[in-house]
Amino acid sequence: MSQSISIGGGVNNQKLTGIVTIPTSNLTPSQVASLQSLLNADFSAAAQGTVDLIDFDAVIPQTFSTAGSQSTGGIYEVTNTSGTGVTSPGSVNVAVTVPSSTSNVILQAPGTISVTGNGQASTYFIGSQTAALITTGGSGAGTNTIYGLGGNTTINAAGDNQISLSGGNDLVRVLNGNDTVNATGSATVRVGIPNGYAGSVDFINNGTGSVVVLGQRGSVTAFGGNAGGLLYGGTAGNNQLVAGNGSFTLVGGGNGDTLAAGYNATFSTSNNNDLFAGVGNETLGASQATNNNLFAAGSGNDVISSAGAGAQYFFTSSSSSTIYGSTVTGATNTYFVSNSTAGGGSSVLENFNMATDQVVARNGVVISSVNNITASIYPTGAAAVMLSDGSQITMVGYNASQLTKFVGGSVIN
Repeated sequence: MSQSISIGGGVNNQKLTGIVTIPTSNLTPSQVASLQSLLNADFSAAAQGTVDLIDFDAVIPQTFSTAGSQSTGGIYEVTNTSGTGVTSPGSVNVAVTVPSSTSNVILQAPGTISVTGNGQASTYFIGSQTAALITTGGSGAGTNTIYGLGGNTTINAAGDNQISLSGGNDLVRVLNGNDTVNATGSATVRVGIPNGYAGSVDFINNGTGSVVVLGQRGSVTAFGGNAGGLLYGGTAGNNQLVAGNGSFTLVGGGNGDTLAAGYNATFSTSNNNDLFAGVGNETLGASQATNNNLFAAGSGNDVISSAGAGAQYFFTSSSSSTIYGSTVTGATNTYFVSNSTAGGGSSVLENFNMATDQVVARNGVVISSVNNITASIYPTGAAAVMLSDGSQITMVGYNASQLTKFVGGSVIN
């Protein structure tokens, strides 16, 4: 939905006279009204002479300004509109630094605007006709708020930032601090770059665009949207990666991660998901809203479960994992076990159904022996399947007599 909000366009004899229209996209009427209310309050303060107003017509270029009684909290607008409200034809390609007296930044001009923040907590409004590159710098004890209203926006986010992106193809680089990104378009978020930086991000996408979140050296909480994408946890660990509708690839990055496919879905989907555990202890899962899913254990102690309706594929590792296969009618579970180059892994298989599921030993590894496990933690019984590479598969609900026939082979089914 294409709508617009309005701002004061400049000054003439110390009074606001011009009006600049900021096109927006993918906003609801209530969101537009909320943004307009914020801007009305800011420009009311400027009209009363309380805060500075600086209007930079970047096409001419020409600056109009009026001084307020306060030294902070002013408005800095980069537009294609003069102080008397006349629109200057053409596009812009400019680089600006936010003045120290201002904390409200408005970008609306066709073309490219590069902005360097002033180190204070600021609010940015970016019109849909503007391709903006914003480097927030630090934000002191406060938080920057950025509204990307439909253009293609790139943000280098230092300090703490609250970022809302509606439409457009957007890129957010989280350098440090704690950031929240809410996007409805196609968005890419990278956390902890360049080298030496580490931040954390909360990412929410309820729109129709695909998403890419790369945790790298930071920590990520991400809720994917409706068009699939890639969610990659950061090495700081404690990542929460939750996929919605569409096909997603989820990759863990550190200890304490949770990777969940379909738990943010609004309807059942026939799309496929790939979930890869990383370093450390992680939890991987797929909900009943999913269909085909692939899970790969990592180097820690992982818990993996699926309620997918289609084919479920599980790859174990040389570490430990507990796997709960899908029990949904029509679902199948295939467990690929062993790693001949490492060996020694230990996996517990719950919900194994001999009628629909199978265990496949890879890389020439075979089943060497089967023994009963009498541990009380398995009230329904369990059998230990030993592989020729030293790996152990614990089959919960089975006894050795049911599985002995598979010794010497590489498949249980």
